[in-house]
Formats: sequence, C-alpha cells, structure tokens
Amino acid sequence: MTGKPETANTEPLQSQNQITNVQTSEPKPPESSEPQDSELQQDSIENDDAESEILACLPELFEDAEDRKEKLQQHFEDYEKKRVDAAKRHLSNADAFNYSLFAPPPEGKTRLDLLMEYHQQFPGNPLISVDIINACIGAEDERCSDSLIDDLVSADSNNGAPHVSATIFYASKGEDDKVIEHIKHIEQASTFNERYGERVLTYAQALAGAEIGDFRLAAYEGIGAVPFLSYKPVFDWCEKGLEQAAISDACISLGAELTDRGKTLISWHMGLGLQKKIYEALDNEEIVTALEREKQSFYQRRDANANTNTAISLMMLFDERLLRRWFENIDVHGEVESHAMMQEEATYLYETQGDNALCNFIYDIFNSGG
Repeated sequence: MTGKPETANTEPLQSQNQITNVQTSEPKPPESSEPQDSELQQDSIENDDAESEILACLPELFEDAEDRKEKLQQHFEDYEKKRVDAAKRHLSNADAFNYSLFAPPPEGKTRLDLLMEYHQQFPGNPLISVDIINACIGAEDERCSDSLIDDLVSADSNNGAPHVSATIFYASKGEDDKVIEHIKHIEQASTFNERYGERVLTYAQALAGAEIGDFRLAAYEGIGAVPFLSYKPVFDWCEKGLEQAAISDACISLGAELTDRGKTLISWHMGLGLQKKIYEALDNEEIVTALEREKQSFYQRRDANANTNTAISLMMLFDERLLRRWFENIDVHGEVESHAMMQEEATYLYETQGDNALCNFIYDIFNSGG
C-alpha cells in the first residue's frame, strides 16, 4: 500500500540551522532508491531565494541602478543579522518551555541537557518528548535508556509519529524486537501527526516581543527549528535484515505508513524510498516500477504548477493570515492539501490585480516606504 499526494504542493523548508545536538543529517543514499537531498530541497518553499526573486520582479525599479540594488541587498543582509542576533537574545531569556526547545545552549550544555531539565520538571509534553528521543538517536548518553524512550513515547502514544522516532532509535541499536514492536504501534495508532505546523508556530510565538520581530520571518525561520530526523539507521536496519521475513515485512509496513499517513512531504519521500529500497532488494520489479511511476507523477504535477507554487509562497511571505493558516492546516490536512487550500484562497484574493499580480503587490510594498 502506498500513498500519493493528490495535488501539487509547495515544499517543506529544511534549513541548515538545525537544533543543536538533535540528529539532523539525512540518510546518505548509496543506492538510487533512497530519497536524495536535492529532491527534498526541491520540495521546499523557496523562501531562501525570496529576496532575490523580489528584486528580479522589479526590473523597472532597478534598471541602470546596480548600486541601488547592491545597497538594498546589503540592507537585507544587515537587517537579517540584527534580527537573528535579537532572536537569540530573546530566546535565551524565554520561558522554560521555549528555552529548552529553541534557545542556544549555554557553554557546557547541550540541547539534550536543556530538554531533559524541562522533562524532569514538567514530564509529558509531546514536543519535548519527541525531541529527546531524536536527540538520543546515536548518542552515547547513559540517560538515553530504553525505559526513558518508552516513557517518552507514552506522552503521545496514540500518535504514530513518535513511534517512528522510537523505531529509528532502536534500529540504531540493533534491537530487532523493539523496532518491530514500535512499527506495530505505528500501524495501530489512531493518528499520525509530526506536529510540524505546531512546532513552527510555537517558535514564531516564542519570538513575539523580540527586539526585532516579525511573525512571518519568525515562522519561516522556525522551519529551521524543526529537527530533520535521520532515517539512515532504519534504512540500514532494513537492508541488513532483508532475509528475515519479519524484518522485511515490518520495513515495507513502515514505508507504507509514512507514505499513506504522514503529514509532511519528508515522511512521504522517506516512506516511498524505503519501500522502493526493499522491493528492489527483493527483485520485485513490478512494485518498484509502480513506486517510481507514483513518484514521477507527483513531480510532473508539481512542475506543472511551479509558477503558481512560487507565487503562493511569496504571497504567504507577505500575508501573515495566509501563512498562519497554512501551518495550522498542515497538521490536520497535510502539506499537500494545506497548500491547495492556500492556492484557492490566494487566487481569490489577488486574481483581480492583473496578470502580474504578485509583482504589482510587492512593488506597492516597496513604494510604500517612499
């Protein structure tokens, strides 16, 4: 069983600024069947290039005025540095919850230290719990015991997503029975929610009142505060245990759960890649071909809507209401459907502004400053 996005989607951001000591490396893909970094990066909102796209969108404003363009670019860079520094100062003095999740760890401490300190005082928070599990993956830390991991999963036990983290944790330790146990929990879970939108909005809210603060910029920066979970341990575990039916069946099931029920495109990619890897090893060309066809079909739909996706992404950058609702909807409907909703709403809002609606919109913003 495999899942398929039904509409084109703007893609998830995964910045390089991941939470300290939370494992963020993507599985290194020695085989072509495993998702590649370039594919995941293509499936992300292009906000990293938003400023350059804005400039490119206004040729009349900067024609024969490269010096003005360079000064404006320098202004962007200076402002961004001041904003990031202000955010760090603000988070370093945040309440205990936001401090443990997002503040730069002080000298001599790690992210795991901050998370554990909060958990010991206020156990049971789903975001804190899953971050501790993720931080423990591959860590040589005596605090990361099996009993701790099982206790942390219980904070959100009816949700399949924390069990994915537990599956990867036990796969990294080679504990076959535990891996299979948590995959079964994923199958039986009544919900599957990575809490992606919730985490981003939590980060943006944590920066409310910062010296240099803006919800829209904080929300986009918050995407970098989402730990990018490495699936490499479970890919390796599946590959090593292919000759055992219990392991190969469990891996296929895990891949299908990620693809069918995951709310983020990261989950979809990883689930599809895991299934393809297993079926290739089992020489099942029919299913491998079907999975590849599903993947290519998605990319074709995405590419066909590339211009619309870029426009919607930029509109959300300048429209807090659209951006906030997008993140809220992700955890309910998933990235694909959530973005489709934004496409419809944004089209309704801006369709009367002409063929070059986005450029006119941004141009007005620049001109409003005089």
